[in-house]
Amino acid sequence: MEEQSRQFWVRLVISINLLIDNAMGSVTWKSGLKAVTLNLSVNYRKFIPLDTTMRVECEIEKIDRRKLYLKAVLKNLKGDVVHNDATGLFLVMNEQYKDQDDI
Repeated sequence: MEEQSRQFWVRLVISINLLIDNAMGSVTWKSGLKAVTLNLSVNYRKFIPLDTTMRVECEIEKIDRRKLYLKAVLKNLKGDVVHNDATGLFLVMNEQYKDQDDI
């Protein structure tokens, strides 16, 4: 039973990280930038109740040459409780890769 509980929490943490990374990646692509994740830091503020709908808010904070600095928050649907917050560093792909979808 203890192993199953550990596996559940590991999967939950991985899912939250993937959700936030995907949201940040979507913001970069919708901004017309092809970028990859260099660093993702997620803070866990409050437990997320099971079977609840959450929302992710994400934005580009700063652009420094090819580096994109992003921030995101994972909130309840009302938006009044922050469950997770995150920062991410993304790197815009070189000019030679801009037209290649597989990179």
